[in-house]
Formats: sequence, C-alpha cells, structure tokens
Amino acid sequence: MDVRNWSFDKAQWDALASFDLEVQWKAVPLEEGRKKNVPRATGIYMLIAEPPKKAAAKLFENVTLRTVVYVGQGFLQDRFAQHVKGERPGVIEAKQVFDRIRFYYTLVPQDKLNELETLLYEALGPPSNKIRPPEPIKARVAREGIPIRS
Repeated sequence: MDVRNWSFDKAQWDALASFDLEVQWKAVPLEEGRKKNVPRATGIYMLIAEPPKKAAAKLFENVTLRTVVYVGQGFLQDRFAQHVKGERPGVIEAKQVFDRIRFYYTLVPQDKLNELETLLYEALGPPSNKIRPPEPIKARVAREGIPIRS
C-alpha cells in the first residue's frame, strides 16, 4: 500500500506559497443531491476527510483533524458526481473508512490547472491519488531547489 502524507520538503511548500494566483476554496459535503452546489466549470478540487464519527467522538472531541485524501482537476460537477458514486480507485477506499468527506474546489484558469494540481499533490501527499499528476517545469524546478521568481 502506497501511503503518502504531508511533505517534509520545505521547497515543495515554498513552491506552493509562490503560486501566482489567488484561490478561493469553497466546500460542499460529498453527498448525493449536492451536485447543484458545485459550479459547471473547470477547476482544482480536494477531497478532505475527518476521522470517522465513532473515533472522533471517543478520541478527538476537542481536536479538529482533517486530511486531504485526494487532489484532482477537471470539470467540477462531473468529478463531484464521480466521487459521490465511488467510481475512482483510491476514493472508493476512502469513502469506506471516512463518513465525513468534503469536496473543496476552486476555479482556476485552464493554463494553471496542471501547475496547481502538481504543487498540491507534492505538498499534501494525498493517499488516494493513484496516478501522479503532470509535473510542470516550475514545480520540477522548485522541487530541485532552484529559487522561483514570481
């Protein structure tokens, strides 16, 4: 099982921080009937999970724990519907474990989709992503420790 997690590589976080676009994340519970709350547009999205209710109530009552389980891009309403139905490997397993998953999305211009998806993937290490996103030159340069100019 290939498990990833948040990166310890400061260069990856620096590259994410220097991303040259302001983003506004919005959240929708990953549930049937919520598709209408997701725009018919392309963008970047993350599936963010909380511990199962039983464990949270017993062990984490006063702690807010969340983890990114998947990062993707595409036509947001279609991706939302696919994930609600459990059509993607990796997400199927996450839905079996976590009963509270939210679909966080942001609208991003087409020419920035690959770059932001890769930066998020590298820094957040989502365990449900089974395929590495395309790596734009800027992300590769940042990972190799070369300074990025904004």
